[in-house]
Amino acid sequence: MVNKLAGSYTVLKNEANRFVEDEYLDPKETVELVNMMIEFQKKSSDIVDILELDKEKNSNELQQISILISKLKSVLKTVLATSINGFK
Repeated sequence: MVNKLAGSYTVLKNEANRFVEDEYLDPKETVELVNMMIEFQKKSSDIVDILELDKEKNSNELQQISILISKLKSVLKTVLATSINGFK
């Protein structure tokens, strides 16, 4: 599950980078990226719920998901900053 989640993160990150490479996001692009990130977070949360049934056994996977979520926050900050700059 974590490997698939990591793959999804990579796709999402690459898509976000493609959108922000011109340093401008229109409102539609912003909404699309934010919605993708929300869906990723929901799926991550579902996986965490399952893994937490046996925290001791799954501690490594839970740590990996925590790292992915932290990285996603960084991507989100970049997306929002680019979007805000586009409105100026």
